[in-house]
Amino acid sequence: MKKEEFDIEEMSEETGISTAVIKEALNIPLETNCTAKTIFEAQKDFRNAIPDSENKLGAFKVWLSLITTTSDARKTYKSVPKDSIYESLAYEKWHMLSLKELSKIANMADAKKVYKNSPPRSSAKSLALNRWNQFSLVEVSKIEFLADAKKVYKNAHPLSKAKLLAFKKIIELTESVLELRRMYKKLPENSKVRYLVFRKWYIVSLKEVISASNLEEAKIAYDNAPVNSDVRKFAIDKMATYFGFDPN
Repeated sequence: MKKEEFDIEEMSEETGISTAVIKEALNIPLETNCTAKTIFEAQKDFRNAIPDSENKLGAFKVWLSLITTTSDARKTYKSVPKDSIYESLAYEKWHMLSLKELSKIANMADAKKVYKNSPPRSSAKSLALNRWNQFSLVEVSKIEFLADAKKVYKNAHPLSKAKLLAFKKIIELTESVLELRRMYKKLPENSKVRYLVFRKWYIVSLKEVISASNLEEAKIAYDNAPVNSDVRKFAIDKMATYFGFDPN
């Protein structure tokens, strides 16, 4: 059947689907009078139009055509009724703009931003995540200092390999017993990273006991060492020497 012979009004009446939705699905031009030149004007026409009318959908399409940023596209997507044709069209616009942003990614911060600004469950979001993870791994390879490791850890994706590697670098570069103890207490029991933190905490605590040159320093080393560890026993041995104990 040719489009000019198609009785869209009858179909709309029989199915309960608006002519606007039918025309949009079949790529038939809408009968609309929206001439807005700005987003504000298009929004006004959209809100003032009869619900489910071609004018309303036409105004919305003009509104979308004037959007140039993912931020505005996301706001539009979240402002329209869920499971509506408006939400579907807004999602498409948001996704299209997000895909364009991929070409502008030059570093980890860019990739993270595009990822966060992309629609959920979209190819743009997946591609941005891949770029984010790639840049994060590069940054991990450049880590020299503790501050570098903390920065990469903070900016990497929570479930990425880069975040785990950055955390391992944090453990490797941390020489503060108090900081290691704090990290240890925050981590889940029986986790691999908790064991890694404990091992480093043990080593640094042992160094503190060895370097202690008086009773006060030995007591501080004892207090900061892991509870029930050999390090504490060693610290007690050292403190005892200040009270006349001879280990020999």
